[in-house]
Amino acid sequence: MQSVMNKLFLKKGLSLDRLNSLIQVVDSGGIAAAAPGDPVRQSQFSRQISQLETFFGANLTERSGKGIRITREGRELARISRRFVASLEEFHGRASTRNFEIRIAASGTVLDWLVIPVIVDLRLKFPELQIQLIGMKTKDTAEAVRDGLADIGVIRKSAVISSFRLEANGEIPVRYQLFCSSELARKHHYETTRILEEIPLVTNMGGEFRDRMESILFSGEKLSKNPVRIECSSFREAMGILKRDRGVCAILPTWARTELLLDNQYAGIDLPTLENYDRSLTVIIDSKQLENRPFLRKFSRQFNARLCDDSEN
Repeated sequence: MQSVMNKLFLKKGLSLDRLNSLIQVVDSGGIAAAAPGDPVRQSQFSRQISQLETFFGANLTERSGKGIRITREGRELARISRRFVASLEEFHGRASTRNFEIRIAASGTVLDWLVIPVIVDLRLKFPELQIQLIGMKTKDTAEAVRDGLADIGVIRKSAVISSFRLEANGEIPVRYQLFCSSELARKHHYETTRILEEIPLVTNMGGEFRDRMESILFSGEKLSKNPVRIECSSFREAMGILKRDRGVCAILPTWARTELLLDNQYAGIDLPTLENYDRSLTVIIDSKQLENRPFLRKFSRQFNARLCDDSEN
């Protein structure tokens, strides 16, 4: 190992500043986007990337029309550099007793209903913690963790891609109920079939959940198609509509109970037909990061344990 390291540093051209410049260019999508309207800075970026190309003997960018695009090697070096910089930042935090930053990515619904309550509690155990919450779709979350743009991700377990070399931790069950006003529930004797037949249903627009829900609830002779619907892009939006319009119903994760059932104005009714519908979540982390970041390792264990516990309640 010693001879390899000596060979690496016998050459000039490698520096943290140059690696950081590469990260900025990759994250921005190009040199011009990384320094808009600043030709001096653009020239500096170009020169530093050229120096890295000479050092590694690889093309990190290539011409594309009038601009440049990042090559596969360039994106890979940026991923490695992000991990390296994150490890150095955590070491600096331990050495200087300053705060640690951890970036958590998940969908807006998961952040609101699962992650934020856990973070609020864990901040008491980790007073030095600084959290950055990033809302994004499942596929983007997995790629962000892989590329070092996020430290922890919460995604559907079925979406974990083994080739990403991400470590999946635990299983967070996701269950659903039919929610409507207590008045409507009593009027229809808490019978899900009658409610779904007669009350406008708030649903998500498209997506795997919408398709699966329709195939289970409205297939065959179980239910006729509910003719009136209000479509939205998230469970959060669906709940917002439900709160403002007592004449509709919505199928939501049971996490919504903490907000909707506080004052007995709404009812949550079990849907036996969706009991076996598996959309469990899992926490993903880049295993390479855990090797070099003890604080991330310690925090992620408690975060994962609390997330699994809270989802059961």
